[in-house]
Amino acid sequence: MKIGILGGTFNPVHNGHIALARRAKEGFNLDKVVFMPAGNSYFKKGVLPIVRRLEILRAALPKEFEVSELESDESKPTYSCDTFEYLHKTYPEDQFYMILGFDCLESVHYWREPAKLLANCELIAATREGSSMESLKRTAEDLEKRFGGRVHLLEFPDIEISSTKIRERILRGESIEGLVPKEVEGLVVRYEKETEK
Repeated sequence: MKIGILGGTFNPVHNGHIALARRAKEGFNLDKVVFMPAGNSYFKKGVLPIVRRLEILRAALPKEFEVSELESDESKPTYSCDTFEYLHKTYPEDQFYMILGFDCLESVHYWREPAKLLANCELIAATREGSSMESLKRTAEDLEKRFGGRVHLLEFPDIEISSTKIRERILRGESIEGLVPKEVEGLVVRYEKETEK
């Protein structure tokens, strides 16, 4: 099977995440896409507890997607290189793809053991309007040259949604309609307001 993994904090998951997952699934003929939230957000503050983010994810995602708790341990940080090594060894018949945004692609060479990561999965990086395709191509080629593996670019429309903007709107008492799936609007607002207290 060809399996796409979309990781992140998902604080909260929003329509942009879902659109990216769907675009990657269609564009690369993936058999499935799995959302994998990070339990320990060692580089971010004010993140909802993983149990809340998992609840929102499961309620928000269409049936075509799955949720994995593989990186959901809040007691310690997890690293993509270790996660994909585990997946590759556990499911050797499957091909894994890590789906990420263009901004993440430009920082992969700073991640822990990028060569190990690229040995166990291929990268699918979303492009963005306003970002230089030539620059992204150079970044992808540089990663392949330095660390091996394969890096693909995925044309993706610029969707003006971010988890940070959603939290800011909630803080100001503004509507988040259209930014997150309708099924979880109430949950997202309630949990974010609890966090602010």
